[in-house]
Amino acid sequence: MNIKNRPAMIIILTLFVLACISIFFTSESSIVIDGDEVGGVLGFGLGMGGAIVGILATVFALALAGMVLAGVSAFVGLTLALVFFAVVVAMSPLLLPFLLIMGLVMLLTRKKTA
Repeated sequence: MNIKNRPAMIIILTLFVLACISIFFTSESSIVIDGDEVGGVLGFGLGMGGAIVGILATVFALALAGMVLAGVSAFVGLTLALVFFAVVVAMSPLLLPFLLIMGLVMLLTRKKTA
């Protein structure tokens, strides 16, 4: 037996054992398909199939919602960065006198190198 296939085989065997045991512990519930009642192992299998399809649909819906939220958050983040950059550019003329004074101070206090 290949080690990589062992978990898959254990899961499949577990589901098979649960299907076999369900005959003894479940009441006579049946699934109605086109007016015909289906029960027993086939009914359990159909019920499990429906549950698996429901779980997969839920997982895919949550994944899609997560991708949509990630895209929206990226768009909002980029929009906020653009707004911040626009504010900085708009405020830059007010900083010019401070930058000139700081440039003069740095020019006058730099060390002479040979």
